[in-house]
Amino acid sequence: MASPAHAKETCILIVSLGAIASEQRTQLEQALDAALRLQAPRSRQTPHLVFHNLVAPDQMRAAMSQRSSTQGLPDQEQPTSLMREDAHTGLSQLVTSLTGLHIVVNLGVAAHISTLDAYGVPWAKIPFKPHDALILPDGLLLAGFPSHTGICIDTIASSLAQLTAMSATQASL
Repeated sequence: MASPAHAKETCILIVSLGAIASEQRTQLEQALDAALRLQAPRSRQTPHLVFHNLVAPDQMRAAMSQRSSTQGLPDQEQPTSLMREDAHTGLSQLVTSLTGLHIVVNLGVAAHISTLDAYGVPWAKIPFKPHDALILPDGLLLAGFPSHTGICIDTIASSLAQLTAMSATQASL
């Protein structure tokens, strides 16, 4: 959850199926900060990044080991979902509680669908397109990238810098 100290900051929410490694988080934070500063060089404000993973790390490990032990079973007997039961509720509460939220970065299809669901937008109407973005009617920018397993920090940072400029241009219209 966002703390009151971040209430006036620009906020970027990064949603992924699993947790992002700490070194990737640091690289992503630095790259996004640098890219966004290029768009607003006079801004002294550093965007507040909030990371939200849909699956707890221990659940991911357990599901993967269970999946490898059930390889020969029919589909209905294999685990159908890795997502935490509270993942949808937690994400819904998070997106409504973050003030200053301007960008949501979805890493993978599961994150895209979950984010749209959290906003009450039918996910079937907005297909997942990696390296693409859209601006919702309320001005929120949704950016989609492939799953974080092969995350390319530079690609995300440069794309977000362009998307942020696009968002700012549209907001001024």
